[in-house]
Amino acid sequence: MRKKVVMTLIVGAVLAGCAVAPAQTDEEQVGKLAQGWLNALLDKDLAAAYQYTTPGFKESVTLGQYHARVGGAAVWTKAEVTDVLCKMSEKCIVKALVTYKLTRFGVAENTRLSEYIWIKGDDGTWAMFNEL
Repeated sequence: MRKKVVMTLIVGAVLAGCAVAPAQTDEEQVGKLAQGWLNALLDKDLAAAYQYTTPGFKESVTLGQYHARVGGAAVWTKAEVTDVLCKMSEKCIVKALVTYKLTRFGVAENTRLSEYIWIKGDDGTWAMFNEL
């Protein structure tokens, strides 16, 4: 009997802890997704990166066409989300520092600030929409 009471208390405490865990903000959600997208590009996993795009984008751009568009990501050496700003409930701007090698000019390396638009779909999921 005592074991049942202890187990009930433990399960209750765990469930209570889960119930009060704060929900992620849009900025936190989009930041994690954007970093996942950037990581996929860094890993040259364009099929995975493609999955972060909007359904409408996927209807009009094939994976092969996407590969041609983001082929430059193959020389990226580092990419990190630095800021996410969600002023509207369905749109966020993600800023990321992208470091890349300029192989055409030897081994020179450069870092630039890139900005991307992420939008929330009707189903509540976020997707990469476009680069600014």
